[in-house]
Amino acid sequence: MDAWLRDEANVPAAVENSKPEKKTKKKKKLTVAREAYEETSGVCTPSNPNFDHGISPKVSHCSTPGTTKLCSNSDLIVDFSSSPNPGSDEVVVKLGLLIPGPRRLKDIEANVVDTLNARMVRSEPGFVLPASLSPGEHGELSLHFALGSKTLSQTLRGTITYLVEEEDGSMPGKLDFRLPLRSTDSLLSVMISKNDFSCLLAGGNVDFSASAQFVSEYSFRDLLTKITFVGHFSVVEEVGSAASLYATTTAGNPVCVLLKKNEENVHIGCKTGDQKLADVVVEDLKDICTRR
Repeated sequence: MDAWLRDEANVPAAVENSKPEKKTKKKKKLTVAREAYEETSGVCTPSNPNFDHGISPKVSHCSTPGTTKLCSNSDLIVDFSSSPNPGSDEVVVKLGLLIPGPRRLKDIEANVVDTLNARMVRSEPGFVLPASLSPGEHGELSLHFALGSKTLSQTLRGTITYLVEEEDGSMPGKLDFRLPLRSTDSLLSVMISKNDFSCLLAGGNVDFSASAQFVSEYSFRDLLTKITFVGHFSVVEEVGSAASLYATTTAGNPVCVLLKKNEENVHIGCKTGDQKLADVVVEDLKDICTRR
């Protein structure tokens, strides 16, 4: 790991690109058993189990490191967070709702257009909020997606519909959005020791790599927070403005990432056992780091 950090110590002037790196054959095999180097970390952002059933507590809206703004209008402010659904191949997207204006909303429902790779599972509860929301109240919707491939990222088109309660009746309203569904949404944040991480890099399980260089006005700390919370990675080691991070796929395959920042220039490197996964993880992390 130290060698990886040293190799990337000097971040060149950023060019807005990313490139895969060819596999290098290695004879040395990983001798550390997966059970020896993996420990499941705690959930980054705790959730209320009642939210899956559309129950909305009256709490103030606050943005957490794991959420990103999705869309807004005068009636609704919506942010989102994504994570794997335990025990399945699905991804769950939580939509946080806030009523910023003076009008009360009811029958809030979210729908997304299915694609060849992502299908909204409408048999799962949570995409309809049966309770009304008053001004200043916060609610949450849950969208479950079945994926055809976890190494394909895409943007889904969707709409939130609702009724605005008025003295003389109800008026329909809607809010369109574009939801990014990334490969990193299926990753699990897993803890690993520095020594076992070094053994993993030296072994033969992460021979495929990709990297990207770009410019970002975000601080190194902000970038690291985005990758850990939104990208579902755990920090292995942090040295100055460089950090190594780790996650696994739901199948237990390791994903190793290096983040380095020098002034406004950012470098992200990824090593995995699959070239497609390495390529898409780098692109997704770049999107996470540059999205406002």
